[in-house]
Amino acid sequence: MKNRIIRIDQKNANKILLSLRNDPNTFCVEIEGSNCKVSLDYLTEVSTKFQFPIISKGYDGYEDWIRDLTWIKEENIAIIINNYCKLLCDEPSKKCLVLNSFEEVVFPWWESEVCEHMVEGKTRSFIVYLIN
Repeated sequence: MKNRIIRIDQKNANKILLSLRNDPNTFCVEIEGSNCKVSLDYLTEVSTKFQFPIISKGYDGYEDWIRDLTWIKEENIAIIINNYCKLLCDEPSKKCLVLNSFEEVVFPWWESEVCEHMVEGKTRSFIVYLIN
């Protein structure tokens, strides 16, 4: 399993979105990039949509919770970021931080590290769709 970031346009996204929304084995979170212009907006949105036990105020807490997700039963995780070009537009360096976090922390965790560090930890598919 290779967790990854996929960039697609809105036209091609419609079929994928319909499939993800109807898959009972996929927990699908949709983020509206235009509503997340600063980090606190993004962290609050992700915390709420993933039902984190507490709202993340910083990226350390965010990375901890997004590597837990024990309360989510579905095997596959999909994050759809609509209007990606507007995501964190007031903090461009944070946009890079979020993408690097997925690639360097979140994806490796769900591909294999979860099995080594969590009791009964299981790998999961974790795909991020960036839609413009």
